Amino acid sequence: MTFRYLEHGSEVGVLAEGATAEEALADAARGLLGIQVDGAALPAERFITVRGTGADPGACLVDLLNGLIAAQDIEEIVFTEIAEAGFAETDQGFSMTTVAGGVSPAAAVPHRLTEVKAVTYQGLVFAPGRSGFTIRFVADV
Repeated sequence: MTFRYLEHGSEVGVLAEGATAEEALADAARGLLGIQVDGAALPAERFITVRGTGADPGACLVDLLNGLIAAQDIEEIVFTEIAEAGFAETDQGFSMTTVAGGVSPAAAVPHRLTEVKAVTYQGLVFAPGRSGFTIRFVADV
């Protein structure tokens, strides 16, 4: 596991690190999913691509992670895994994508943990570090 949870009152902080921005992004998304569901025993039934955009990497990350939360309601799915992640600079700013796999809400019921309302900008970090990239965010639960 390359992410860990950080104590933060009624919120949950996630710290993810990776050798590349894409690895850190994938682990940040996995950290978000891990707050919501114990997906280890739930192989994905279908996959959905979720995109985020923003003027800077932090805004893009918040857009993407909140997009994952919203997509679960819109698509009637509970994400249990992140198959891949992408990160790019564009003419308009930044773009991030994840391919998330999941199961029906009914199949996930015995494995549900904590509902996440949103990812916030509080304590947000998306930066290169000594051994790769570091992402830190807070989820409002």
